[in-house]
Amino acid sequence: MPDLPANLPAALRTLGQPITCPKEGWVFRQGDPVRAVFLVLQGEVRLSRFARDGSEIALHRAGSGDFFAEAALNTPRFRCNAIASQESAILAFPAGKIRALLARDPEFAGQWVALLTRQLHAARARVERLALKSAAERVLHYLHTEGKGPRCEVALAGSHDLLGVFTDFKPKFTKRYANLTEVAVNGIKAYIADVKGGTFPDDDHSYGVDEKEFEKFLNLVEKRKHQ
Repeated sequence: MPDLPANLPAALRTLGQPITCPKEGWVFRQGDPVRAVFLVLQGEVRLSRFARDGSEIALHRAGSGDFFAEAALNTPRFRCNAIASQESAILAFPAGKIRALLARDPEFAGQWVALLTRQLHAARARVERLALKSAAERVLHYLHTEGKGPRCEVALAGSHDLLGVFTDFKPKFTKRYANLTEVAVNGIKAYIADVKGGTFPDDDHSYGVDEKEFEKFLNLVEKRKHQ
């Protein structure tokens, strides 16, 4: 299992029960008894409901480091579904033990409120970012809300640079994992050689036509010429 988040309260570090959920696997279903609150260590889980026509309505997406189902802590049954959008590593914290900690441990209660507050602020920032119109505004907003410390390290990589589509330009910030230009040029050279040598197209790569049908086609063309 992946490492625990650094901001996870100490009282929870030994309570979590690890779960590995496959892609599109269900963590819980709407109407199931609330027995746990969950933390995504790796992957993504979406909370959703299904409309009468069977379409899925996504309510929230919990990524790495996010709790989900915490809002159901004081309700008897889940009011939505939780489905893994990708294979996910999850910790399940027994709801009864969290309720007991909140009742008897003021320090944990404060940590829990602070943790959920940070998660709420992050969710609001994501909603706010989606409302921005330009890519530049979204990037600046991301750096402002997600950046930490005096420096912000961001990995920028384009598929053309990663795969070696360009030969004369190699940016410093990326690594070349393939040389598609060489592959493409060699492929075109092989194609030209086959065409010039008369080996392509051959019978395996050509469509035939019945002679009678071809005659009909020629007659049709001639008729339309004189219309």
